[in-house]
Formats: sequence, structure tokens, C-alpha cells
Amino acid sequence: MAQQCLGSAYLEGNGVPQDTELGAQWIRLAAEAGTPVSQRFLGELYAAGDVVRRNRKTAFSWYFKAAHNGDMEAQYLVGQCLLKAEGTDQDKSQAIKWLNVASDQGNDEATELLNSLL
Repeated sequence: MAQQCLGSAYLEGNGVPQDTELGAQWIRLAAEAGTPVSQRFLGELYAAGDVVRRNRKTAFSWYFKAAHNGDMEAQYLVGQCLLKAEGTDQDKSQAIKWLNVASDQGNDEATELLNSLL
């Protein structure tokens, strides 16, 4: 978790000089160590493309790892990606599965999206 905090600090310039490259490196280290929130955050960095080169497949891969590690927001994002074919093939049944997992953990966005699909 310290790596995640340090990475975020460098990305935002919070208490340290802003250095997005160094921040992304720290986030990657935390993600590779298996920290779910860092895995999701790294996926978000790849999806946005502001700090690292945009790559939706890589973003989905990190979301998927975080989702499997119990990150509720990543579970929602995996469901969205599967619905929209962003970084992966479209698979509505798997999307609904992941949205249900996120919804069961209290993710209101997942619940709303599920309700709109049914």
C-alpha cells in the first residue's frame, strides 16, 4: 500500500515534486505486488492514456486482475468493458456476471446498469 501512496503522491505532486513517470512506476510496482486498488488504478491510467500510453487491452487486463482480487470498482469496470467490447471481446453474459458481483458488494453504479439491461 505504501507503493500506491507514493505513486499517487508523485502523480499529483502531493508533498513531492510532481513526476508522472515515477508515479506510474510506483503504481505498477504496487499492482504487480497484487494490491487490488493499485491494479485497478493502473488499469485506469492505461484507459485514460494521460500518464502512460493508452492501451485498452492492458487496461482491461489490470481491471480483470483487480476484479478477481475483490476490488468492487474493478468488477464494475470489467462488466462495463465486457458490455462495450473495450479492450476485450463483447460478452453480455460475463458482463452481467461481473456487474452482479459488484452490485452484491454494494456498487450502486453496477446495480443501475444491471437494472437498465433487464
